[in-house]
Amino acid sequence: MKKLKYLKIALPILMLMGISVLLRVVLPYNQIFSEYGIKYACNDAYYHMRIVDNLVANFPHLTYYDPYFIVPNGTFLFGEHFFDWLLAGIVWLVGLGNPTAHTIDIVGIYFPVILAALVIIPTYFVGKTLFNKYAGLVASALVAILPGEFMGRSLLGATDHHVAETLFSTVMIMFFILAIKAISKKRQIIFSALCGIFLGIYLLTWTGGLLFILIMALYYVVQAIVDHIQNKASFQLTSLIIFPIALIMNYWGSLPKISIIIMVFVEILPVLLFGLSKLMRNFKGIFYPLTIIGFGLLIFLFVYFITPSFMDNFAVFISSGASSDTTSELQPFFYPSGTFTADVAWGNYTMSLFLAPISFLILMWMYIKRKEKSILFFLTWTLVIAVLTLIQRRYSYYLVVNVSVIMGYLIYVTYKGLGRLFKWIFKIRKVNNKRYIGLSVYILVVFFVVFFPNYNQDKETSRAPFTPSNAWQSALLWMKDNTPSPFNNEETYYTYYGVNPYGLNPLQEDIGKGYIKPSYAVTSWWDYGYWITRIAHRIPNTNPAQQTEPIKKVAELLLDEENNIEIINEFQTKYIIIDYSLVTGKFYAMAEWIDKNSTDYMDVFYVYDEGVMKQVELFSIAYYKTLAVRLFNFDGKAVSNEQPMVVTYVDKVTPDGYKYKQVTNYKMFKSYAEALSYSQSIKGSLIVGLNPFVSPIPLEALDEYKLVYSSTQQKLALEAGGVPEVKIFEYLGAS
Repeated sequence: MKKLKYLKIALPILMLMGISVLLRVVLPYNQIFSEYGIKYACNDAYYHMRIVDNLVANFPHLTYYDPYFIVPNGTFLFGEHFFDWLLAGIVWLVGLGNPTAHTIDIVGIYFPVILAALVIIPTYFVGKTLFNKYAGLVASALVAILPGEFMGRSLLGATDHHVAETLFSTVMIMFFILAIKAISKKRQIIFSALCGIFLGIYLLTWTGGLLFILIMALYYVVQAIVDHIQNKASFQLTSLIIFPIALIMNYWGSLPKISIIIMVFVEILPVLLFGLSKLMRNFKGIFYPLTIIGFGLLIFLFVYFITPSFMDNFAVFISSGASSDTTSELQPFFYPSGTFTADVAWGNYTMSLFLAPISFLILMWMYIKRKEKSILFFLTWTLVIAVLTLIQRRYSYYLVVNVSVIMGYLIYVTYKGLGRLFKWIFKIRKVNNKRYIGLSVYILVVFFVVFFPNYNQDKETSRAPFTPSNAWQSALLWMKDNTPSPFNNEETYYTYYGVNPYGLNPLQEDIGKGYIKPSYAVTSWWDYGYWITRIAHRIPNTNPAQQTEPIKKVAELLLDEENNIEIINEFQTKYIIIDYSLVTGKFYAMAEWIDKNSTDYMDVFYVYDEGVMKQVELFSIAYYKTLAVRLFNFDGKAVSNEQPMVVTYVDKVTPDGYKYKQVTNYKMFKSYAEALSYSQSIKGSLIVGLNPFVSPIPLEALDEYKLVYSSTQQKLALEAGGVPEVKIFEYLGAS
């Protein structure tokens, strides 16, 4: 009977894991497996797979230096790489110690799918431990199908560490809750030790692992305040077991010193809180929490005074600047484009967006009534992750577990309440068909209201917009096969392993102060840097690691109007890759990074056409003078058949404060000289182009650049017709 009891839980869990896998594999399958080879569903996957390539060749050793990362500096691979090591280990085993490139890719693309399916297990136990097995099962069902950030980061080919973060942190939280609820000291010690192990793994997976240490610290403080007010001060044993284990596991890692200090402090925090409560046992009400806040502020000010860079450790939680403005995952949950919208929130949680807050309030009431420690921790954990999600939408991939558990609780208690209601309505003393009918209707309503809306959003999420297009994939494969290697022996350097770049290693003779110098580099926008490294085996000047100075210099170069040879030489540029999106939709991002106004290059004007106000995008002279446009739009050739237009406009403001430019007159000219003469005589006029591929001004040829590749895949460009999506130019002045 006991086996049957476990089987009743195991079978639904396995079924839900199967559904999770099917959704994440079937929906994006045709985008990942293409005629140009296997693709990955996000940019950072190419970074991780490049490391996995290197790890598999040297398993189990991870190189400390990557000459393929970026020019002119390369990079030292500090940071947390447990995710890469775990994946490489599985690849190495599957390939029996010598896996092929195809084996690496196959295991790599399925890895996040399997991790997402595994998240279902700890989610069930969190729900079961907090409430009951039914709430756990509903939570597991929701976490398997909820769309948005978690789904997007665990799709086929989304091989990034975020899904591993969710898995390891949820397992850690599961054991922490079990430790809190443990009746015996023995069980508390065992669960605390397991929590410490998974906290250690989590810290080895992500640089922002400090997050859950702070959540646990906040819980210890809040719980201590509650205990003191109730005159039930108790000593929390868990911290003395959890944090030493995690610290030992990260002793040889790259955990920042400040994180170590914070962990040590949180380890002894419950002891300090317990001692303070005993000292202040005669002080009731607000004095105890005020004392804690006072000590906390003093410690913060002291640390900040000693180490002002202390706050840098929290930058991962609150981003700013061009990186935040041009990276979607770093934008606010309800203000992704600077204006309020619920689209992102709906795309992550559908109906749970409205129901989960209700459940959270019910849980708060339940805690006030019962004072259960595990519920207090769950509320603290949920509230912190929810606030972070509001600041940066990316944290929604953590919040998915909390929302699922909350919804599991809400659906269960509603089910129980309706059961009693049906029993009262039909005046039944025993279960009969009428009650079954009522509850069956409830289950159907829950399915169509809570579960079913997620499927359409799952399809939207699974479109994997961050896979390289066929044009990019084919262009980079062409580059790999048709351009010289940046090193004498490409494969040796691509799988380079150096324990210490300043000491002895296999390629010591080629190392100067830890830097292996390549013969040239490839310049493109930072979005594409990891693709260039992993697909083409070439070295970019910048990449999604978002090192500020290289990105700014690339932006300066591509927006330059004077052909800035200094940056070309500094970058060791031999090839420049530009795509259609960079000279159209992404153009604003380049301007943003160097503090220029994108409206100086292109702007939306309003014009009356047959009595209807319409929007039209117009391009300024500055736009056509930029290097990116002269290369991509005109192949670096001279332009003499200019088609300028002069618009006269006035600045206007709507009643709600929206500023816009309204065209009052416009006139076409056959030459730039005529347009210039006319515009100089008309106040408030501007020479513009209607089409980015038809210049309003004459342009000289850029003879030092040669178009060497144009993709066969094209984009429709207004009057210009189809234009290649990706172009590669060779800089002939490179040595």
